[in-house]
Amino acid sequence: MDCLASGKEAARAQLTLVEIQFRAAKERAEVQTKKVEELQSRLGSAISDRESLDKELKTAMEILEEVQAWGFDLSVEIKDTKVLEAEAKKLAYPEEEDFEDSSGSEGGENLGNPGDEAGSGQDQAA
Repeated sequence: MDCLASGKEAARAQLTLVEIQFRAAKERAEVQTKKVEELQSRLGSAISDRESLDKELKTAMEILEEVQAWGFDLSVEIKDTKVLEAEAKKLAYPEEEDFEDSSGSEGGENLGNPGDEAGSGQDQAA
């Protein structure tokens, strides 16, 4: 009888140990499952982002091909724009151009404002 009782106690102890190990393994499996689910979600997001980028790249390459097929040469347009800007500046500020031309050819004298010289003489006399 004692032998049966001690066998029963040993079996219960073993069963308790197995149950503890089983719970620990189950908890580890749940943690791993959560990690796998998170990684799957991130992977899905990355795949979605890549597909969007692929579409954008394809669209950009198609637009580039269309622009090249139309034969646009932007360097010519840039040059034309610079010429137009220079002409607009000449029309908008004709005095500056005259001043620059006269100051360069007259040794730096200011012919545009002769009153300045008289005014500076008066300042010196006072």
